[in-house]
Amino acid sequence: MAAHKLSIYQGSVRRGKFELLYQASPSPCYVWWPTGSESVLTTFLKSPSGSGKSTLLGALYNRLMGVDCEEEQFTLDFAPDIADLSALSSCYVPQHPPMVNHWKAQEILPANPLFLGCFFPETRSQEVLSKYLGSFSVGQKRKLYVCSALEKLAVTNRKSSFLLLDEALDGQGAPEAARCLGSVVAKWKEVAPDRALHILLVTHLNENELQKAGPAATLLQLAVQNSTSSTLTVQMENL
Repeated sequence: MAAHKLSIYQGSVRRGKFELLYQASPSPCYVWWPTGSESVLTTFLKSPSGSGKSTLLGALYNRLMGVDCEEEQFTLDFAPDIADLSALSSCYVPQHPPMVNHWKAQEILPANPLFLGCFFPETRSQEVLSKYLGSFSVGQKRKLYVCSALEKLAVTNRKSSFLLLDEALDGQGAPEAARCLGSVVAKWKEVAPDRALHILLVTHLNENELQKAGPAATLLQLAVQNSTSSTLTVQMENL
């Protein structure tokens, strides 16, 4: 299954009185660009804090889900190369996912999770599932939510899946984040060989370390022009 192409043209995202203009350079600016027959594409989005990464990620998720947010208006055209968005499945893990500390991990994961070993390679699945969320560190909790999203995407009958992560692997260090992503890429190809997975990771981690996650990786940089404008550029492809 070949991956999809998704591009961004100049546009804005408006929330109340606040409006952020994104200027794509070059135009269009590709978020995902298929590389050969690769079925898993990973894109890293980096920029200074407060430059609009999370806003962009939320707008993209709404677009993929076909949702019109009443609080948010955007003219940003993501132009996916697929007409029927219902053929896609998407999951979004925010920067601060809900933490219900008295829940056990088994409340958010299936009994036999496929991807848990990607994030907790040295711990038996049942040992992780039986622990309360409050006993995990913040970084470990984020890993559990990413794992939960992957489990959901893996069992859908859609041919293409999109996973949007807002700093979900930050705080673990670039080598550990790269190891997790590399394991996810390999596991996805094993359990869903005929389906495409697109990962967009907002991060502050070092891209030279993250490139170890897989061959089909792209780096996007979001540069702040002023308080209401950012320029989105593809700095390099195929890291």
